[in-house]
Parts: sequence; structure tokens; C-alpha cells
Amino acid sequence: MTISRWHRTTARLSTLAGAVFGSIAAAAQAPLPDIAFTVPPGFAVERACPEVRSFIAMTFDGEGRAFLSVEAGPILVASDPGRDGTFETVKVYTDQVKYCMGLAWIEGALYAVGNGDVAPGKPGHGIFRVTDADGELAADRGELLAAVTGMGEHGTHAVVLGPDRHLYFAVGNHSSIVVPFADDSPLLRGYEGAILPPLYDPNGHAINCRYPGGVVARATLDRTRWTYHSTGFRNHYDIAFNRWGDLFTFDSDMEWDCGVPWYRDVRIVHCTPAGDFGWRTSSANWPETHFDSLPPMANAGRGSPTGVAVYDHHRFPARYQGAVIA
Repeated sequence: MTISRWHRTTARLSTLAGAVFGSIAAAAQAPLPDIAFTVPPGFAVERACPEVRSFIAMTFDGEGRAFLSVEAGPILVASDPGRDGTFETVKVYTDQVKYCMGLAWIEGALYAVGNGDVAPGKPGHGIFRVTDADGELAADRGELLAAVTGMGEHGTHAVVLGPDRHLYFAVGNHSSIVVPFADDSPLLRGYEGAILPPLYDPNGHAINCRYPGGVVARATLDRTRWTYHSTGFRNHYDIAFNRWGDLFTFDSDMEWDCGVPWYRDVRIVHCTPAGDFGWRTSSANWPETHFDSLPPMANAGRGSPTGVAVYDHHRFPARYQGAVIA
């Protein structure tokens, strides 16, 4: 995907703070085609970074530089020396960690969820802290914080820093973070919630995925304590907090189930602490009418969930302030 900037034509953004992923365009410097986006009156979308390859995660440091994860490739860093909102300079930041589906700049370091060495000379999946000691915009160290199982389309995705100064991770239903979770962690000993065995997917998809399914995991910055924040998701890719500390995500459907009684739409979810949102394998999904299943904020119908952001600025009209953009 290319990186594009969504802004009001009457008040251009000087940074990519309101960035969204755009459609693939034919050439790096070509204008975005008119059919690529449908935006409200008074808004426009423009290219903010030359096209390199498909970007699947993005974050910014304190200097306004954009760190970009290339699909199946390295992490890039894009700079805007002219401060005009266009990132003219792009270089490889690190190839020690690749195919990162989650990036976050936290306290002078880049946290990356992707593929790297989980032991000397042993590649694998993990959560890494990447640092650049000499400040030359080329990472010199990648520290493994936790190993991850099942990295990939339904693996461990976004990492964000919460308002409580804890790390939060979006973990898909085929993945887990290989750490001991605290004995008093909410939802640690949950249950499937079905009396009868499910009708398993005839293609074998996710039939071995059991409770808790996809989760939001939470860890202290020193990683000495890990807990579940919320569970029962299928494959949420991104998470975002608002200024009041509420957490939101955008969960996926099981497209093969469309038309069967247990099908669940793509949906936007308010991730309440200790909430179970009821994803279970195959036909065992909890319906929204279950007393102990929390409903979504909104069903979005068919789709493929990706990024989530909460708009916390004043450039857009007042009705956008605090809005969840997914």
C-alpha cells in the first residue's frame, strides 16, 4: 500500500498525524486516481511518501519521522527534511527484524512485532525492541522481549503504549505470546461456553484454536507482569486508545461462514477490561444475545479489518474529535 494523507483542503496538515493507508498507485510520483478514495466534502487525499512496496505497519518518532514495515521485508524510516508533509527521504532502518505487523515508538526505541532471531542464529517470531545508539537512523541492536507462536495473517499484530504506561498487543486467534501470564490475570481460566461440541469447519480452519482465541495482551514496560486485557476476538489487526483510556479494535469475520447462523460481521469493538467478546471456533461463536458476551459498538458487514486510530486533534471539524477511524 502507499502512504497517503487525508486532510481538509482548507487546513492542510503539516505532518502525517492523520495518515491513512491508500490504494496502490501506478507510479511513485503519479497523482492518486480520483477513484481511489471517496471523502467528505472539504477533504482531500494526497500521496505523502514515494511508493516503495506494500507497507503493513507504521509509527512515528518524536522528530516526526515515519517508520514503515514493508510486507515480507525490512523496516524503513522516512524523513521529511522540508517539513512540508511529504516524506522525500526513505532508507532501510533495520533488516534484523522483518515482516512486522506491529510498530510503536516508545521512549526512544522502536518496538516491533515480527520475524527475527529469537536465539543466536535461530530465526523465529517475536516482540523486539530495536535501538539506534549513534543516532544515524540505522538500528544497531534488536533485543528480543518475548517469543511469539503462530506469526502470520492471524498472528500477533499491533503494539501500542497505553495511557497507564503499559504495553498492549493485538494477538490473533492462531497466535500466543510465549510468556507466563500472572495467576490473577483476568480471563486466564475462561471457558468455551458451549454444552454441545461445535460443528467444526470442514476445511479445518481454526479447529484447534480454543479459548481465549484472539486477545489483547498487556505487559508492564519491564515485562515482569503479563495479563489479558480482553479476549474472544477472531483476528483484530490494530488497537487504539482515546484520551480517556478507552481501547478500541476492528475485528474480522470468518468469511466462509457468511450465511450460516453463527456468522459474525466484521465489527468495531470497545475493548472493555476483562471483557470476553465471544469468538469461538467454527459454530461455537457466542451470539450477541448471550448474557456474558459483550456486543460490538457497530457491525461493519463484510470487509477486512486493518488500521484503527482515534482522532485527537483540532484540524478536522469538531464532530471528528474523539472519533474512532477504522
